[in-house]
Amino acid sequence: MLQTQVAHVRHVPLHHQQISIPPTPLHSTAHQHQPRTTISSVGLAAGRWRRKQQQHPERIQERAMETKEAAAAEQLEQEQEREQWRGAVEAALPSTPASAAWPHIASFCALHRYLPGIDVCELAAGDDGRPGCVRYVASLAPAPAAGGAGREVASWAREELLEIDGGARRLAYAVVGSSMGFGRYVASMAVVADEDESAAAGCRLVWAFECDPVQGWSLDGLLGYLDGGVKAIAARIEEAEAAAGAPAGGDVVATA
Repeated sequence: MLQTQVAHVRHVPLHHQQISIPPTPLHSTAHQHQPRTTISSVGLAAGRWRRKQQQHPERIQERAMETKEAAAAEQLEQEQEREQWRGAVEAALPSTPASAAWPHIASFCALHRYLPGIDVCELAAGDDGRPGCVRYVASLAPAPAAGGAGREVASWAREELLEIDGGARRLAYAVVGSSMGFGRYVASMAVVADEDESAAAGCRLVWAFECDPVQGWSLDGLLGYLDGGVKAIAARIEEAEAAAGAPAGGDVVATA
């Protein structure tokens, strides 16, 4: 009897057998556990971040201030680049050839001889006339009343010679310190020969500059000051050349 039943079971076709698969619960352990783990991890991370903020609020404030200061400095630099002052002034020397005018300009520490208002011009560092040397220029206050001490310095500047080119008759310098509110200031002076190639032809003195806006000045005011200065320098060079070419004692040499 047992053998008959077993044989019967073996000959039942597979498609006639009923296989029941237990349904998977909608809320199985796997589906329930994963979201809870993710939410728990995010919550822990957020909690740690909040605790760090509470433990180091001063550091967070310092970083915020550093970021703010860096942004402000970058903005200031961009504004200064946009506001750079540039200009040039010039004066004619109709009686002085360029070759004769250039030695006066090339004397870097002799500015007080040519520019009115400059009372002192002396070598402060380096070798006079060589790039890298520094001159000290100053304007003195009016003389005090009788019995007072010597004249005091009203304004001053230190200027470094950047380059000098005798062939091009040009020099460039920069203000490296001053009492007049100058920041970055680079200027050049050049002696330009007139187009007339004759030996008696005159020349022009060109004073160009590029600088940061100067405290207490306007661009027009600075241009006006330099324009008056370059004309005064040209006039004094002309006077010096005329005096050098005049006969001793001022006598006029008669010609046949």
